[in-house]
Amino acid sequence: MSGSPKTTIDPSGSYISNIISKNGRNEVQIYAVNGKSGLTGDSSITRIELQAEESIIDSVWVHIEASPEETPKKRSKRKQSGEEVASTIAPTTTLAVLLVQGDILIFTPHTDKPTHRISNTTKLAGLISHQGSIWAYSSEGVVYSISTEQNRINKVSTFSDGKQTISSAQAIKFNGTGANKNTVPVLFGTSELHLVDISKTKKNKILTLPKHNDSPVKFIRQSTLNSEKIYVSKGTQIISYDLKNTEEVSSFSCSTSSTILNLQVISEGQQEVVMALTTEGIQVFNIDADSTQTDETPSSLIITTFHENSILFTNVVYTVSSELVGIWFNANEPKFTIIDWKFKSIGEIQVPVDYLVPSVRDAKEEGILSIPEEVQINNLESGELYDALVELIGAKDEQKIIQLCSTNNNEGDIKETIKSLSSEHNSNVLLNYLFAVISKEIGLCPSRKSSLSVWLKWILLIHGGAIGREPEQHENLKSLHTGLTNGMKLMPHLLALQGRLQLLKSQAQLRKNIADGVQDMDEDSEIENETQIQLDREDQEKDLIYVNGENDEDEEEEEEGEVLKFEGDEEDDEE
Repeated sequence: MSGSPKTTIDPSGSYISNIISKNGRNEVQIYAVNGKSGLTGDSSITRIELQAEESIIDSVWVHIEASPEETPKKRSKRKQSGEEVASTIAPTTTLAVLLVQGDILIFTPHTDKPTHRISNTTKLAGLISHQGSIWAYSSEGVVYSISTEQNRINKVSTFSDGKQTISSAQAIKFNGTGANKNTVPVLFGTSELHLVDISKTKKNKILTLPKHNDSPVKFIRQSTLNSEKIYVSKGTQIISYDLKNTEEVSSFSCSTSSTILNLQVISEGQQEVVMALTTEGIQVFNIDADSTQTDETPSSLIITTFHENSILFTNVVYTVSSELVGIWFNANEPKFTIIDWKFKSIGEIQVPVDYLVPSVRDAKEEGILSIPEEVQINNLESGELYDALVELIGAKDEQKIIQLCSTNNNEGDIKETIKSLSSEHNSNVLLNYLFAVISKEIGLCPSRKSSLSVWLKWILLIHGGAIGREPEQHENLKSLHTGLTNGMKLMPHLLALQGRLQLLKSQAQLRKNIADGVQDMDEDSEIENETQIQLDREDQEKDLIYVNGENDEDEEEEEEGEVLKFEGDEEDDEE
């Protein structure tokens, strides 16, 4: 899963997960679906950040339906017979996440920590969910059951000969020959399609469907109208199989230049379509249940208005109110847009999306603006600043206006300049144009610290009322609001990153201090040792006995003593 973000929708249609695992950033996001349109709000997001080494391979939703409540009569009989009366189990939804090192994490939608962590060293390729149970499989075809109660995995069976690599897996509904209540039917994709009862340890392969072409199976989907119908993607083709009549095969061809990013089956009443979400857009294929179709082409193509910027729909949700919601990404953030599509729609459909160029760098590449990477502050006097700004506004030179405002950050001079502009006879023209230029620049990169925010502040304080009444400024205000909102969403991540950097800096400083302390102690020890050696040497010199039995210093002291004595004796004699 490492690379582009991936969204999955839980079976109940209540939650959407977004998995990011790229460049050391591993994050699990869970969105709650609100309202009839299925759109989500920021308040309904749970974000869980994992460690840098915890790359994510796969994820799967696990939904347990509510158990039926017992009637009072049955409950009374069970009590009379002494049997324990089980309480009704409420429906639960969890998200299982498989890490590259083998561990499996279990999350609930409204908690930011895993409820279970199942340690595992076996190399796994993916996860499977079936009626509330979790299974895992290796690329060689070994199947394991996952126990959240015991926090362990158990090998169950092997169905592959080891010569084919498993490329995909999907649990399905199956009521064919040999199926019973304990059957866990799973379709495994290689270049062929294998239906396996993974609950059995032996003789678990039910049937193998023809491979049609040599490409590996990537996505597996089951019809919601007819459980015998299976749709899979192989290369640029979508193959339709019938589990009852394995020889009945239909095919649908996407454009040869496209790559299939996802596959979804949408149905309502007796109508059903297969949607291939590709790099060329959503290619929609109508399903005719009464005929065998071969190399059918799409009836409609759905793209975003920013398709040329590689803004693509990567998933879709069909809501209970019969609305099709497309999911696309602005960087790593999923966006939700209602698509004006009906089952009978044909031709190309362009969907407007609220996409903003994410950074000044992208804007520069598209030739929108060009400003210096590092701005050297060069404050001008208010009068000189006013004259220069009026001249640039008259020339409509956006690049130089941004450069001038970026290099002047004295708030007092900025305030006086805006006041002077507002007193001009054409103040509306001057300030509206200045606001349009500055608001667009700030909206492109709201997290970038610059003096432009001071300019924007005083433009809105002095001239904000007039700007709000100008119809042509509504789009600028909307873009500014969107940019600032996106910047606010980014702030928690920046603060978290700042905290981590400060922690790393503190740890590095602590290690340095400890190392310096050890070095100082070593130096002190060396000085103490040298001092002690010197003292010992002096003591040894004092105790040293020369050949004549005395050292020179003792002889000199005795000679001095004798001289003093003789002088004293002479004085006594004179008296």
